[in-house]
Amino acid sequence: MARTIDHALAGEHALIHELSARILHLPWGFAFFDDAAPRVYHANALHVTAMAGVTAQDLMTTAEDVLGELDHRRVVIEHEELWLDMAETFYDAHWTRRTEIYMAHHRAPDRVELPTSIQEIEFEDLAASEDTFIASEPWGRDPEIRAQFTHRNRRASHAAEERIFAAMDEGAPVAWAKLRTLGDTLQIEDVATLPHMRGLGLGRGVVTAALRAALERDPKLVFLIASEDDWPKDLYAKLGFDPIGRVAVFDRPA
Repeated sequence: MARTIDHALAGEHALIHELSARILHLPWGFAFFDDAAPRVYHANALHVTAMAGVTAQDLMTTAEDVLGELDHRRVVIEHEELWLDMAETFYDAHWTRRTEIYMAHHRAPDRVELPTSIQEIEFEDLAASEDTFIASEPWGRDPEIRAQFTHRNRRASHAAEERIFAAMDEGAPVAWAKLRTLGDTLQIEDVATLPHMRGLGLGRGVVTAALRAALERDPKLVFLIASEDDWPKDLYAKLGFDPIGRVAVFDRPA
């Protein structure tokens, strides 16, 4: 199992390096920056790859030093034993933690449902609907943040040779899932449904479409990432995905 999540993380590292304007190599990992998207947290952060040899205080101090001009601080820690040991220190310093579960496809779905409205589209066909979705989130109300997200997502779509599977309504995407190529690994990413179309099974449909396309390529690994505290992880389990590891994301928002 550990080797499987390592393979997923290696693919993510490669994409981060390709998209970043600057990389700062550190003894316990690296920091990365996208100067065109400074308000996108996941584009500007510290990433800890080491299993030991660094403290929470080291990370918070480094975050202040290298992310100082940004209005956020983010530290991603891969190894669970390390971040569990650090969690209380981060809490005491008023940082938040989100736990991400990496899930790999290991078995057949409980059932296959593909709504007839699902089709494959290009990034520019999705841009307006994705902007609407981001605007529905509390952190996405600022047009400048949404513009930076769109810029980042456009570059990621090109770099990862994305295929986008969308459920359409009146000619516009209302739910979608992206399939990214990370070497010999495939990732299903950015699964979303517009608020007014939720509860109709469209999320299951677009993930199923992306998964079917992924399996046709006989990849070494198909994975996705789910928040430990949100319900989609249960849907992904029904579709044949099993947990392979957890990563912690510590934030000190603006």
